Amino acid sequence: METGRTEISHSLQRLESPMDGTCITLKDIGNSELGRNTEGGFAVIPDNGVVYAPVSGTLTRCCSDNCVYEIDTGEGMKVTLCLSIDMIEQEGAGLVSLVRQGQRIRRGDAIADIDLPLIEETGDPVICTVLVSGCGETEVLKPDQSVRHGENGLIQKL
Repeated sequence: METGRTEISHSLQRLESPMDGTCITLKDIGNSELGRNTEGGFAVIPDNGVVYAPVSGTLTRCCSDNCVYEIDTGEGMKVTLCLSIDMIEQEGAGLVSLVRQGQRIRRGDAIADIDLPLIEETGDPVICTVLVSGCGETEVLKPDQSVRHGENGLIQKL
């Protein structure tokens, strides 16, 4: 069992920021369900609209509104990206998917594009959450700090 824990810890260290922006904790999201119902993860308030895969794996979920992407790493960890939390009500307006469900993707591949000005016009906050399952609780190592897509070492297992 120790080997599985080591693999998960190593996977968490390699987990990358999907966007350029400011890293925040899930609790900083406020009253969102996403901030309360997950084992671990972090969020990014983006500086631009390009979203990159934070891990390599198979895209097991890609919602029709382009708001949610789930990547199975094949190492016992699943990573779910939720783009612009409140945009689900907008049926994905301003979100363009660059991938399809079932596709094998690599860490750093562009997977979506967000039209930040369009979403900001709605008054909805633009936040990209990175939810990690299969790892237990995590802590954010760079809260309220600027991050670049591809940057890793953002969270660790508690």
